[in-house]
Amino acid sequence: MNNNCNECGKDTSFGTGLFVNRVVADNGYLCPICMQLDCDRCSFPIEVDDDIRINGETIIHYNCATAEEKEILQLKDRLDSLAHTCSILQESLEVIADINSEEDPVRIAQETLEALAVKEI
Repeated sequence: MNNNCNECGKDTSFGTGLFVNRVVADNGYLCPICMQLDCDRCSFPIEVDDDIRINGETIIHYNCATAEEKEILQLKDRLDSLAHTCSILQESLEVIADINSEEDPVRIAQETLEALAVKEI
């Protein structure tokens, strides 16, 4: 497999500036420029990972979103953060339940803290 982009032929090897954001494609790679999508509102290309999908279909820049769409996106981000917090709390409750049911709660607490430290790294 060579390092050239399957679409435009640009070199995506290490040191070209395209290596980090290239994506494996059929028998090669795609460079980040060839992976850009056009905005459905302004028709300008959107950089990789900067696209916003509205209703799962419309692909736009953040600046092309209406005030209402931006508010919805902010609420979605808050909900995602809250869901993450809830999952951490759930894990904590399960650990507490395990500690309460064990004969050696100190050992369980130490093992759990060690596991969490490894998980965060």
